[in-house]
Amino acid sequence: MVSNKQNIVFLCGSLEPGRDGVGDYTRRLAGEIIRQGHRATIISLNDGFCNFSKLDIQKDDKIDIQVYRLSSLLSQAERFLLADEWISKLNPHWLSLQFVPFSFHPKGLPFSLSKQLKKLGHGRKCHVMFHELWLGINRECITKNKIIGYFQKFIFKEIHRNLKPDCIHTHTKYYQFLLTNLVEEPNLLPLFSNIPVTKPVKQSTPNNQLKFVVFGGIAPASKFEAFTKELSEYAKKMGKEVVLTIVGRSGSNQKKWVNIWESYNLKYQVLGEQNPAQISKILTNADIALSTTPIALLEKSGTASAMLLHKTPIISVSHNWTPNAAFKHEPLSGTVQFVEGQLENSLLNLQMTQTDIQTLNQVASKLLDDLKCN
Repeated sequence: MVSNKQNIVFLCGSLEPGRDGVGDYTRRLAGEIIRQGHRATIISLNDGFCNFSKLDIQKDDKIDIQVYRLSSLLSQAERFLLADEWISKLNPHWLSLQFVPFSFHPKGLPFSLSKQLKKLGHGRKCHVMFHELWLGINRECITKNKIIGYFQKFIFKEIHRNLKPDCIHTHTKYYQFLLTNLVEEPNLLPLFSNIPVTKPVKQSTPNNQLKFVVFGGIAPASKFEAFTKELSEYAKKMGKEVVLTIVGRSGSNQKKWVNIWESYNLKYQVLGEQNPAQISKILTNADIALSTTPIALLEKSGTASAMLLHKTPIISVSHNWTPNAAFKHEPLSGTVQFVEGQLENSLLNLQMTQTDIQTLNQVASKLLDDLKCN
């Protein structure tokens, strides 16, 4: 009798909690797969947060996850030799590569990675999740990044050629569209929210108040100043009081946003890092969320997924970001791109008619189902 239980070893760059988005994603996904009765372990192949390599136990909620953190201070050959020895002991059904170019090389150019990964396979089935694609996939991209992207695209081809993945996933429809010209049948695996809904009581908001929230990283280039100017004018016209709450690890651009907001005499509060239950409460009670992720890429943002799962609509105030290819993008329900001069119209039409976001449980189940089919 063949067991339906899967044994998966995930491969990523780093596993420092709270410091690496793909590592955090992989840990939560592995934890949920264990909760569903399967085996899952993780190897970080280029961990810049370790001075030495170590076996460790990390947790997702109450689930223990065995991890092997390989220090980036070791040579690539040493790291992959250690990884190969550990994988041989675990004897998994699947190796799952969680790929971001910059996780494996400081300049995003890990040319020798695919050949090293091929040695780890030993005939096992291979899954690849492309979290990011090559640079240069938008019209506004600078020449330097287009050149880097040219070489990165070659690396993607080499990963596909050397690993011959049995199953390929990515997060966004645009990424899927671009990968279709490169690999066979890339599948979509939705990104789950990085904050579960704790169903806090929604507080009543005065009719004259409009509450905005920013959760997580703030990108350096955005249209936030133009947005704030228009919002201030709208608030005066409509007799509204607008309040901005900044929560989470926002990065060095937080101060710039606060200064802009203050310059228009608008109210705000900076809460910093909070526990998931408190963040769930803040998102539930916000009227509108702001994001610096381009609207065509919101599908790959864990913070955007959290906002939408909490039924908080999103205005993207990102810099101009236009897909290169002839790709017609359908925005997620409850999201809109800020366009200068059209804020009032956007606010009037912004509403959540449905949520396209799946839970961690649903995403893990889809991954397992897709692996079973291969």
